[in-house]
Amino acid sequence: MAMKMHVSDRSHNFKNDFWPIGDLHACLHTEAMELKKLQLNADRLSGIGTVLVVAAFDLWLLLSTTNATTSRLALLALLYATFTVTFFINTSDELPRSRWLRHLIIGGQFVVICSVMYTTPNMFSAILLVVWSAQLPYFMPVRWALWLTPIWSFVAWSTHALRWQPDGIVITGVLFTTFNVFALIMMESRRNAEFQKERAEQANRELIAMQSLVKEASQQEERLRIARDIHDLVGHHLTALSVQLQVLARKVPEALNVEVERSRTISTLLLADVRVAVSEMREHEQLNLREALEALVKNLPGIEVSLAFPNKVAVLNLEQALAILRGVQESVTNSVRHGKATQVGIEVQQSERELVVRVKDNGQSSKPIEFGNGLNGMQERLKSFNGTVTVERQTRGVLICLRIPVGL
Repeated sequence: MAMKMHVSDRSHNFKNDFWPIGDLHACLHTEAMELKKLQLNADRLSGIGTVLVVAAFDLWLLLSTTNATTSRLALLALLYATFTVTFFINTSDELPRSRWLRHLIIGGQFVVICSVMYTTPNMFSAILLVVWSAQLPYFMPVRWALWLTPIWSFVAWSTHALRWQPDGIVITGVLFTTFNVFALIMMESRRNAEFQKERAEQANRELIAMQSLVKEASQQEERLRIARDIHDLVGHHLTALSVQLQVLARKVPEALNVEVERSRTISTLLLADVRVAVSEMREHEQLNLREALEALVKNLPGIEVSLAFPNKVAVLNLEQALAILRGVQESVTNSVRHGKATQVGIEVQQSERELVVRVKDNGQSSKPIEFGNGLNGMQERLKSFNGTVTVERQTRGVLICLRIPVGL
């Protein structure tokens, strides 16, 4: 029994050595999310502040230098307010919205810009076009936006020229177009930096999950080695001792039989305790898959993940656990990248014959499901264990099912 406590203490110390890394990762991730939120709020306030300053100067100049009617000023104020509200909606992560709605809003913003430039003679109102261009990398490939920038700049400035015909509109239009291109390139660089940062965070989560599995595998190997040593050495010696005491009981004087029999009983009880200890150690042969999955999906940005897990899962070896981990990782990545999902549910079920992992999301994509490198790689990994991968599109979202045959 002392040996069993010794092994438990070693496992406890190992776990304490591991978890500070996970805690550090969680702290760093929380700080990064807070910085990202602050940066997003700062960008949003900067854009809204720019629009409000342009609106204030435009309305003030019209009111002080022209005979603008009240209805015209009210219309212009309404247009500026509409652009401000739609800009806030399109740059907010908290408000629920669909991709279709966001694209409709970005198109509506361009109509508002053309309406503003048609309503006011002040050419600096084209600053709204710069603010609008800064949003485009989040709605279309930047190369398309760069090619199309001269076209929609021409449309906006033509709308202004049709009403006001100001001097130097060509030069001003070309200069503002360069501002639009600059805003596009800067925001694309920002978006790429965010993408690379998210990839680094994902790699960090994968590293912690893999570290968890490797730790469990090393503990499993150590437990099995100690269990075999106890069974082979201590068990055999205790069995031999019990046999020797049984022989000795036939040779000693009858007065000593009671003491010899008592010693043989003690050796038999000790052998039974050793067998119980070995059995309990072998009960922990399975890897702690839950701990690895929790580390993998912990603090994923922009998505809510739920994990349903049974009390015991028979993952027989490290390769199987890694295959499941990779499968879940690929499923969640596809849910976010292709399905634009906001919720993912992971359910693990254990039966006598197989281990089943279901990953279901609430994605919005309606495109046909095609097996690319990710799904094919997942299928190849599970196939080596006679496992299968099935992908099913449902009414809302996609269900991916991973199955591995196991024997309990």
